Amino acid sequence: MTMEKWEKAVGENASKLDFSPKGLEGVLKLKPLYLDRPTTSTAGTASSISTTQTPLCASSLQAIKGANDFEAILLEVVNGVGELWIDVRKETQALSINTFRELVACLDGHRELFPMKNLRLALLPDENFERWYVEFRKAYMEYEFEGSLGIDPLGTLIRKDLPLVSIDQKLREMEQQMAHIAFIAMDEFKSSVQSIFVNGAQYEEAGANAVLELSYALATAKHYLQVLKREAGKNIRLKSQAVAEQFLFSVSVGSDFFLSLTKIRVLRDLFTQMLSEEISESNSVHMPIRIHACPSLREFDPQDVWSNTLRGTAGVWAALVGNADSTLCTLIGHDEKHQALTRFMAINTFHVLNEEAHLSKVCDPASGSYYLEHLYSELSCKVAEELALIEGEGGMVSFWEKRKHIDLAAKANAKSENQQRNSL
Repeated sequence: MTMEKWEKAVGENASKLDFSPKGLEGVLKLKPLYLDRPTTSTAGTASSISTTQTPLCASSLQAIKGANDFEAILLEVVNGVGELWIDVRKETQALSINTFRELVACLDGHRELFPMKNLRLALLPDENFERWYVEFRKAYMEYEFEGSLGIDPLGTLIRKDLPLVSIDQKLREMEQQMAHIAFIAMDEFKSSVQSIFVNGAQYEEAGANAVLELSYALATAKHYLQVLKREAGKNIRLKSQAVAEQFLFSVSVGSDFFLSLTKIRVLRDLFTQMLSEEISESNSVHMPIRIHACPSLREFDPQDVWSNTLRGTAGVWAALVGNADSTLCTLIGHDEKHQALTRFMAINTFHVLNEEAHLSKVCDPASGSYYLEHLYSELSCKVAEELALIEGEGGMVSFWEKRKHIDLAAKANAKSENQQRNSL
């Protein structure tokens, strides 16, 4: 708008107008963006989004063996890490059950540094689900922390590239354990503990684009919903909110800021719609779905830490604006001698965005943007199409066993290459 049009609209010379707060009082009626407390938002297309105080997450990639490792973890928690993701898969051997007990006791012994109730612990087992659940429950009852027991039977077998049909009995046993633990957790823990993990990020790491990542994650989630319904039978009445509280999703975020935050929004809304379809009692307005955002490792260069810093910053920014419930900030590129500097930079990247830029204080900042709403609509439609294709093949298990995902990946890569050629 030109100055002439503006002056014509207001009816007088713009230089004479009073733009002070007092002069604008009663003229501009705007709701404040910055809030003292996290507030639920009803604005925008993604109605299930709410503003949260997103905690920084530290992921344990190395084996935790004793006191020295405990000190390093304590230092990270004191520096602002609010959630610890500990990989307890058999192949990594990162943490034994005995060491887990010692770690929780060590954390509880430093309550003067941080409240234990503000710390979340997430374990990622690939077997012995019930044994890990028993230990997790004991620690929860004794030390009063929140967390997740990431049980992901289908994702575990897919990651190991095992033939799903030939081990159908093993998959069914794992799913029965998952359902049994989920039913107990619904009754005992409510929203404090999530028992079902849908690892969407692992598909992105394997080469999937945004559409395929969300499609596979949601198809897996639908399979787990069907497992819960099957195991519940007529004896257990499933309630949508209780079921939603048991789900934890992971999604990758990267340097494509707008696409990354849109993925989080789409995942929330499509899973809410899925709940309303699978569970008739579901309320589609708002479901307490927990989403963990982790960096896209495919974008990182092992030798270029400074470019990785920019990529990691964009990912954390997208996670915060997209209202992820937790985010992992990882910087790769330093050698072992500079690991302390790498972790220091990662933690402070999060704090600058979260505390100094006040991103966690903004109520759904993505709402109302034409570009983001258009991107949201386009991504939602494409994911829905792929989901319909997967369901047409008989669901995620049958789809994956028929190796149909290879055809989808090839088509996606071919389309991406054509777009690159056309842009040159």
